[in-house]
Amino acid sequence: PYRTSVLHHRPIATGEGDHLLVIDLADVHFLKLSVRSETGYEYNREVARHRVVEGTKALLKLAKGFGIARILFVLGNDMLHVDNARSTTTNGTFQDSDGTIYQGFKDAASALEEAITEASKVADVDLIHCMSNHDKIMGWALSQTVAARLGGNPHVRATQYNLSEAHRKYYRYEGNLIGLTHGDGAKEEKLYGLMVKDAREHISECK
Repeated sequence: PYRTSVLHHRPIATGEGDHLLVIDLADVHFLKLSVRSETGYEYNREVARHRVVEGTKALLKLAKGFGIARILFVLGNDMLHVDNARSTTTNGTFQDSDGTIYQGFKDAASALEEAITEASKVADVDLIHCMSNHDKIMGWALSQTVAARLGGNPHVRATQYNLSEAHRKYYRYEGNLIGLTHGDGAKEEKLYGLMVKDAREHISECK
């Protein structure tokens, strides 16, 4: 069967099943540090990795019974906690960090590669990057790196549009048009109007 895929790109063949599974591991924040003795909660790179890898496996297991035709795997969305070696966000806000940006980048890339590979065993995967506020530069670079590493996997697809620095992205699946944004660039009540403007050519064809 053929279904329409990512905005501005041709439909491509999909696997068996009828449903699109969206895996969006938003706000994982690799390098975020939380100490139990201070906050009552523990968070570090190991916890972040567990959420990415084991969380993806759990979602795949839960969704398998519905019949998955294709998977949309959302990258970005503050996958990293900081954006530079000074442990600050893109706008310069200091963050307590569990390690350096280099360690966080490598750990996040490894975890995402493992998670996406697991997803690709269930159905073909489209990668799409969502720009975010903690790691606007390094998060984008991380998505490029992960997509490049998985370039030899025939079940993983990443287009220039999907991996671009566009703040809002759109993904079309059959009669559905899905908008993606981190939520820091426009108020929620304005998103539909922006979708009509950004993806006008698809609105009339989607229910």
